[in-house]
Amino acid sequence: KLCWAIEIPIGDLSGIPPFNVIQKSLLKFLKLGDTVKCSVLALYVFGDFLVDSGNNNFLVSLANANYTPYKVDFGDGKPTGRYTDGRTEVDFIRKCR
Repeated sequence: KLCWAIEIPIGDLSGIPPFNVIQKSLLKFLKLGDTVKCSVLALYVFGDFLVDSGNNNFLVSLANANYTPYKVDFGDGKPTGRYTDGRTEVDFIRKCR
């Protein structure tokens, strides 16, 4: 299965776009039904903190991750400049392809 919807319980993030749209409902609304197939060869992501791992230490910015508590459980326990210790949402989407 190349594309699917993640149903978020009501009261969690269901009121925040784009999480309030279920893929099946969207396809039904657009009258596309099961005719849509997903075959993504590449993901180009331009976004905010949800897809940014924090590798921006070379920029003059107040939004850097080169201080505690970010990434303190990696290596020698010193901050590395990444907001995440693992994958971002885009990494999970790519893995599910």
